Formats: sequence, C-alpha cells, structure tokens
Amino acid sequence: MGETGDHTTNVFGALTLLATDGMRTAAELAAGRSDAAPAALVALHNAPRDRSLDELRRVVGLTPSGGVRLVDRLVEDGLVERHPGADARVVVVKLTPRGRRVARAVLAARADSLERLLRPLTG
Repeated sequence: MGETGDHTTNVFGALTLLATDGMRTAAELAAGRSDAAPAALVALHNAPRDRSLDELRRVVGLTPSGGVRLVDRLVEDGLVERHPGADARVVVVKLTPRGRRVARAVLAARADSLERLLRPLTG
C-alpha cells in the first residue's frame, strides 16, 4: 500500500478507536457501570424474546460464572429480574421498567457519542 493508503488506513483506524472508546464511555456513564452491564442491558432491550441467563452471558462474552455475577449485580441495582424458564433448569432474565429506561439511555448515549464524532465530517 502506498503512503496515501497507509495514511488513510491509519486515520480510519484512529477514528474507529475513538468512536469505540467514546461509545463505550458514554454507555458506561449512562448505565452507571463500567463492566458488561451496558451491553447486557442493550441485549435484553433489543431481544425479540426473553433471554435466558446463559444466552445473555454468551451475547456479552462472559463465562457462566461471570454471567451469574453480572446478573446478580443487575438484580441488586433493580435493573433486571430473574424468572423461571419453561424448563426448570433455565433462568430467564428480564428488564425491569428502570432497566428498560437505563437501556434506552445507554442506546441514546452511544448514538449521541457517535453523532458528535461524525458531525464535523463532510462527504
């Protein structure tokens, strides 16, 4: 790749990192947590159906024990509730009304962060 291509690649890479870091920070501030909570809340909010604890932990990339700890914290914060699944071995995780509000705030914060980053760009 030529010098111009390298420069463009580097600028695009820097922009991508800036966007990712900005959206993560905005999401963590909106959720009031710096762990996988923002991703979990959005995953539950956007799911077309209820998610099991196991499905949720896989979506956010956690181990089984990490998923349980995350859901414990979200329950403690009043953001989700545990419910029995159709199978007695399954635990379903559902957003509370507060959890739904926080999930919407996370989504809005991520979108706002990206919009602020892209606003100065032109075609």
